[in-house]
Amino acid sequence: MRSAIPAAATPTAPQQRARPRDRRWLRLVIPFAVVVALVTGTAIGHAMQEPDVTDPAFLNPASTAAIGGARLAGLLSARGVAVQRVDRSSDALVAAYQGDATLFIPAPGLMHAYYLRMLKLLPASTRVVLVQPSDLTLGQGLIPVRGGRSRWATATVAPGCPLPEAARAGDAGVYHLSYGKVVEETARCYDGALVGTRYAAAEVLLVGANEPFRNDRIAEHGNAALAGGLLAAHRRVVWLDLHRSEPAPRVIDESPDPGQVGAPPSLGTGGSPDPDFPISGTQGGGGAGDRNRGGSAGEPPTPPYWKLLPPWAWAALAMLGLGALAFAVARARRLGPPVSEPLPVAVRAAETVEGRGRLYRRAKARRPALLTLRTSTLNRLRPALDIASDAPREAVVEAVAARTGWPPGHVDTILYGAEPAGDADLVRLAAELDHLLHMSVDIDKGVHP
Repeated sequence: MRSAIPAAATPTAPQQRARPRDRRWLRLVIPFAVVVALVTGTAIGHAMQEPDVTDPAFLNPASTAAIGGARLAGLLSARGVAVQRVDRSSDALVAAYQGDATLFIPAPGLMHAYYLRMLKLLPASTRVVLVQPSDLTLGQGLIPVRGGRSRWATATVAPGCPLPEAARAGDAGVYHLSYGKVVEETARCYDGALVGTRYAAAEVLLVGANEPFRNDRIAEHGNAALAGGLLAAHRRVVWLDLHRSEPAPRVIDESPDPGQVGAPPSLGTGGSPDPDFPISGTQGGGGAGDRNRGGSAGEPPTPPYWKLLPPWAWAALAMLGLGALAFAVARARRLGPPVSEPLPVAVRAAETVEGRGRLYRRAKARRPALLTLRTSTLNRLRPALDIASDAPREAVVEAVAARTGWPPGHVDTILYGAEPAGDADLVRLAAELDHLLHMSVDIDKGVHP
């Protein structure tokens, strides 16, 4: 005897299609996915537009790039202010220590913390302008100011303070970071985006955005008047053009040119009397150290791996990742559900039964085998005897006993009895189940006997 899977058993095309309620989850997932993609894309675009302080053109007094500072340097020169460009913090401190100068620091986050702490050694005739220092930078430099709120984009606000430079400038695009209140506060303008304080003797001004100093934004609103006013308070501007993180300072040569003021005490060979910056190579810091001018001894510390690439590179990688994810989702939706197909060859019914029987016997699974036979028998008895599918055990036994005339107890043992003790009992129960089915239903005609 041969049996083959009939063609009618193969699901038709409408049956293979997912029902509408099976795709309801897409109505919840797709809106969230679109929102996440938009937010991520906006954040990546914003990160790509933010200037990189390690870019050599960033607020470089000689750079004409969009993020450069050539226009500001030209504005200062037109006012008769000398611009002295230096590329090391130690040189900037030595130059500013001479007094009657403005120390302009566009990237304070790249300065070593010891150099920031040395700002308190500068004289009262020196003004320090820090551009957008973070709360971490201020804390490491022991500058008595703490960061406050931060905005997504720089806003234009009114000065709201009597500081002459701010009052003359009027509205300016300077509100990106704001700063908290300090004890020795000398100025608070632009909703806290411009804060002045005294760090020992020197005047320190914190500006919460770099836009007023850049070539591409200096002409907007009162940015030019504000930037020029902050830096033109003295006859000299010491412009620290720093674009990489610096190592800790060491000692410098204490042999200034005749008629010039020497270095700050903490940078000299006599040692550092201040515990805020125990410099290596001095009596206070210990160690031999190299007597290289400007504290350039030693190599700068190795930057973390995530700083080896510029921000735009990470943004590009993130965009590529989102694109790959979107492509994978789009391709996955086209796969569709699995398709069922009939067997390509006919299979002997006896072989199928014998093969499954051998598997049950090898596993000694008499209980699952008997359960399969009983379930098949009950599935054929219920419609033949008009028994509900959820009918209790007693109702099924009573209906079968009434049809066959067998004792109810015997029918219950056959249909719901205990697990057979051996293979012989299993064979006997299988035969009785087959006999019971034939007594209840005409198998060939599908009607009652």
